[in-house]
Amino acid sequence: MSDDPTKVRNQPALTRGPGNSWLLIGAAITLLSAVFFLLQLDSHPVGLALTGALVVVALYVCMLIVRFTIPGDRVRLGTLAVLLLLIAAVALIGLGVIAWTEWVSVT
Repeated sequence: MSDDPTKVRNQPALTRGPGNSWLLIGAAITLLSAVFFLLQLDSHPVGLALTGALVVVALYVCMLIVRFTIPGDRVRLGTLAVLLLLIAAVALIGLGVIAWTEWVSVT
């Protein structure tokens, strides 16, 4: 039952491989979100855009460290997946807060 290939935990992206695809997707999301954060540097709350950009870049650096230091495929790929989700969550929440505060200040 645990070898069922249709389970999410058993998909090849989480069980084998070097993790290059996770790094490529992470780089794209990091680049996009960092650009959006940097375009909002003059927005309120002050410092949120810079903090968001720094956190997103730091999480991607963590992805690089994990990719080249953790030897086990399953643990390495699972950690890369979690870090990618954290990058997306930080970007979504941070940019959402910036957009909300800007919208509230206009109305």
